[in-house]
Amino acid sequence: TFTVALDKLTGKEVWRSKVYRPAYGSPVAFEFKGKTYIATLKTDGLVILDAANGQTVAFQDWRTSFRTNSTTPVVIGNKIFISTGYRRGCALFEFTGDGLKQIYTNKNLSNHMNNSVVIGDYLYGFDGNTHMLGPKQLVCLRLADGAVQWRKDGYRCGSLIGVRNHLLVLGERGNLALGPASPKAFQPSTEAQVLKGKCWTPPIYANGRIYARNATGDLVCIDARPE
Repeated sequence: TFTVALDKLTGKEVWRSKVYRPAYGSPVAFEFKGKTYIATLKTDGLVILDAANGQTVAFQDWRTSFRTNSTTPVVIGNKIFISTGYRRGCALFEFTGDGLKQIYTNKNLSNHMNNSVVIGDYLYGFDGNTHMLGPKQLVCLRLADGAVQWRKDGYRCGSLIGVRNHLLVLGERGNLALGPASPKAFQPSTEAQVLKGKCWTPPIYANGRIYARNATGDLVCIDARPE
């Protein structure tokens, strides 16, 4: 499939990229030395496109079992973090303007389908696959070198977002937790069972309210505004 750019006012196609096998994540725009680029993780690997014309600027092979590169690249400055499931692991690359330089790769964190988040110098995400044996844990990595800071059970293959230097975590079975993002441990300041069934969609925080849903479409809204 193509990555396609459309004129937002008219819907007219501006460009389409070279063909790569489709995956499940979204393209991410980022700036480097005054130019805009697009990072997208296809089934074949990590692709960097010139946002002006859709030309491939850099490519890094990255293939996962069952053709399931299901996550979106995490861009921090000119560094790009990717992680995929089935024990494929994770990697951090540096974009140089015309190529990708690998900083590290390891199997400390394999995101099946929900992205990790970066807060400060650390990265937080879920390791493990929903339907496979083995650990399913919330993990903290040091971004610079990929070293594990801690692992925590109890949320299976859940999802999370960062909110004001806190982690808002929705467990796979509907337990919602909020606690400080820390490289020492995840210690929730509050936690509650808010849903039943499978919960694979990240929670949303907006205007002081938390929204969460499960796989059957049940939606809950939690008022998180200060009293």
